[in-house]
Amino acid sequence: MTFVDSLHVGLMMWTILVWRTGHGKLLSQETLLEERLKREAEEVTEMSTEESPMTEAWLEDEVDKGPGLGFILGIFTLICTVIYIIGITYKLIKIHKGTYVEEEPIFLKYK
Repeated sequence: MTFVDSLHVGLMMWTILVWRTGHGKLLSQETLLEERLKREAEEVTEMSTEESPMTEAWLEDEVDKGPGLGFILGIFTLICTVIYIIGITYKLIKIHKGTYVEEEPIFLKYK
């Protein structure tokens, strides 16, 4: 994609944004959210007034028990990051003191 193509796409998106927001009047996120909630509420009331073939009760979500995978992976990532920063700091201190000895990488030793 060339610069001219990306500029053209950007102008098209801006035109759509201006058109959707009331002929040049930019709407805030709160206003857009309020409009969306109103539309969803109207849809729900329309759906509830119509007879639906589904008469079963909705299943309730089970309560989460314990930490999720995202929480565990986040903690593990933080621990690895702290260990990495400590290692790099140690190496920089050794370089600053002049006691660092550069070694040949392992994959070059066994040719």
